[in-house]
Amino acid sequence: MELIKGIVVSLSKYKDNDAIINVLTKDNIVPINIRGAYSKNSKYLKFAHTFYEGEFEIYKGNTKYFKLRNVNILFDSESFYDDYSILVCLELIKEVFTKAFSNDEFTNNYLLLSTTLRHLSSKSEIIKYTLLYIGFFIRISGYSIVTNRCQNNSKEGDVYFSFENGGLVYGKSATNSDFELDSEEVNILKIIFENKYAIAASKLSFKNNKYLSILTILCNFISYYNNINIVSLKMLEKIHS
Repeated sequence: MELIKGIVVSLSKYKDNDAIINVLTKDNIVPINIRGAYSKNSKYLKFAHTFYEGEFEIYKGNTKYFKLRNVNILFDSESFYDDYSILVCLELIKEVFTKAFSNDEFTNNYLLLSTTLRHLSSKSEIIKYTLLYIGFFIRISGYSIVTNRCQNNSKEGDVYFSFENGGLVYGKSATNSDFELDSEEVNILKIIFENKYAIAASKLSFKNNKYLSILTILCNFISYYNNINIVSLKMLEKIHS
């Protein structure tokens, strides 16, 4: 038997009644087979969901997957299930992680997700903390956005966000595909990409519509560089429009 600590980041059905959970740890992502999860009166069904953190007792069977013996749940996401807005935020986080995670920064991603889940559990400022997750996911992934100087060395005109240049550009250097930003939106980007997480969280005090506009830009930035479609972004924009 082996004991690992991690967070369930995805779930899929396997064979007839089994489930496969993918558990993010500080070292890797471990796929675990929950045998009989969907069988009638299964005692394992309670472990067949996402975004809970726990200590997983696993053992090696005669298949390629570890098998689950038990879980000591340290933090559960079940309290989120009565809040549709949080569920959509979680879906966005899951979609970004599963579609765009491609490096070896397991520890930082684990800590970021663990911190985000605990903030979301307070059910306040959920767009802010979803935005912080996306921003710091980008930073961890090595696509950190340039905000402390404008690209192309031009400092004239309004400020735009440029996907092609990976950061802010002034109006004289902007193209038709760039997004114009107001001063608050520029400040939000600077706070996220120029500070550590705790400092950024303490400095962000803007309205939800500003967070949502930057969240949209950052998700589109991830889509641009990873050639993916983040479907849940439209759901989030719809319920907060």
